[in-house]
Amino acid sequence: MEEIENAPVDLEEKKRLKIHQKFEGRANTKAVKKIHGYQCQVCNFDFERIYGELGKEYIEAHHLIPYADLEAGKSRRLDPHKDFAVLCSNCHRMIHKMSSPADLQKLREIIQQEITTIKC
Repeated sequence: MEEIENAPVDLEEKKRLKIHQKFEGRANTKAVKKIHGYQCQVCNFDFERIYGELGKEYIEAHHLIPYADLEAGKSRRLDPHKDFAVLCSNCHRMIHKMSSPADLQKLREIIQQEITTIKC
């Protein structure tokens, strides 16, 4: 069996993750999911429709404004209506690769363009 090398730990990233988890909290993500539902707001994927009971009430809450972009030292109350979206795992990963992780419409357009290309 191949040994896994110990990757260097990025302390700044670890600190951000800890802050993210603290602010995220179960109550906040539950509120976001209750407000926005359990269907991906980009591709409309519904885990329960595909996976049945296993996928019931599963979706990921996505911060439209990344914590890294928030001003240090300033307090800000996050609004589950305006500051979050719900995304399937794939869309959530892909939106974080984009220059603007808040641009749900741009990700929709990328997906739609690929669907159109495949159909042609």
